[in-house]
Amino acid sequence: MVSALAGQTDALLAQASRVGGNSAPAALIARVARVGELRSAALLALALHRIGLRACSLDPHEMGLVAEGDPLDSDLVDVNAPEIWKHLAAHDVVVVPGFIATHADHGVVTLGRGGTDLSAVFFAASLQAHRVRLIKDVDGVYAEDPASNPKAPRYAELSYAGAEKASSGLIQVKAIHAAEADNVEIEVASLGSSGATRIARTEPRFAPSAVSRPLRVSLLGHGCVGAGVLEYLLANPGRFEVGPVLVRDPAAHCANAMFSSDVDEVLAFDADILVETIGGADAPVEAMRAALLGGAEVVTANKAALARHWDSLRASARRGGGGLRFSAAVGGSVPVIEALRRIGGIGAIEGVTNGTCNFVLCRMAEGWTFADALAEAQAQGFAEADPSADLDGHDAADKLSILMREAFGTAVPPSAIAKQSLRDLALDAATEASAAGRVLRQVARCDRRPMAASWPMFAWSRCRSTIRWPRFAMKKTGSL
Repeated sequence: MVSALAGQTDALLAQASRVGGNSAPAALIARVARVGELRSAALLALALHRIGLRACSLDPHEMGLVAEGDPLDSDLVDVNAPEIWKHLAAHDVVVVPGFIATHADHGVVTLGRGGTDLSAVFFAASLQAHRVRLIKDVDGVYAEDPASNPKAPRYAELSYAGAEKASSGLIQVKAIHAAEADNVEIEVASLGSSGATRIARTEPRFAPSAVSRPLRVSLLGHGCVGAGVLEYLLANPGRFEVGPVLVRDPAAHCANAMFSSDVDEVLAFDADILVETIGGADAPVEAMRAALLGGAEVVTANKAALARHWDSLRASARRGGGGLRFSAAVGGSVPVIEALRRIGGIGAIEGVTNGTCNFVLCRMAEGWTFADALAEAQAQGFAEADPSADLDGHDAADKLSILMREAFGTAVPPSAIAKQSLRDLALDAATEASAAGRVLRQVARCDRRPMAASWPMFAWSRCRSTIRWPRFAMKKTGSL
């Protein structure tokens, strides 16, 4: 559920006022105001499709979303829930615009200021979800405006009535009333925030006070990812104190931070958080171990280092009291690791884990040659200059090794996982699969299951050992 991009609704309303004047019909103004949400929904669906997700965008008339009342402040009354479920079954993500709906008399209406809140609550109730999360520019509801008072306490929980009083326009009042009527819990959070305010039938409770001093952060690496992290840290000086940034050649970097080629100098900063962005299976490991032994939180997306040095990194964290944070190593922004830990009792894992291979196979199914598809992946930034880790399966094997650790507590090194390379595919394999109504994907999979007494390996005597390794392979499937 999306709203318009920042400032667009105001700009559209101002434009409608300039063109239509003071006597402009509200129903026509609503037709102008709706454009922002329609644009946001379509753009998000395009962005999701580009990264390999099956995404679609539904307009109000396509899902039977109906409202009644004033054209600029209507109330939602109906939606075709089975139609939405049908699209959810066929897609990874369904994007819908908030704030707008159809109307029997006016054709198109809006739901008033903050109407996307009402849309989200209404959809949650209609689809029988008990909770909805509203993403705002603050990480919850505060007792005072945090922009005016940075020390204002944040509520951990609020009643519906309390939220109406305390939110001061942060949440649409109609949405709060609708949530209370349908017993839908509201979470108010900011994008990427771990904190949130829960609004339900509960007593008010403040969240624990945040750390008063800025967090001390050091960086290993200043490439594309490292530079982005550094930019964010420097833009929030009240929250972060930035230490030395480890690079090969400090003179090659601008003077917006302290750069050093001495890893000991970086570690001597005694950071609360060490962010590793160097990459490579071995290069950053000693620094990561040292930081963990010193009690720091180490944040990394380096799947190769994790898969190969899991035991020593975990041991360093236990010994020193540090923490190893690596959710982005598998799944990027998708919380795969968190889901495994939360669910428990996993029997099998199967997934498309490498974006480069996915992109190349999609293009080959469209008739592209392997070389052209790979060149395009490199041009768009999906593939490295040396794509061997992706194409030959090492990247997927690293991820699968980490997933098996988390899901099963089983140590299977990447070198022990059987692999198939995209380079070994027949030139017409992808197009043949496409012509047959199927698709070709690089699929990583593993499972843990009891074996029958007839299993061939049970014939081995007790004093001998044998191993059945998990694997990943090319797979034809009937859906993306």
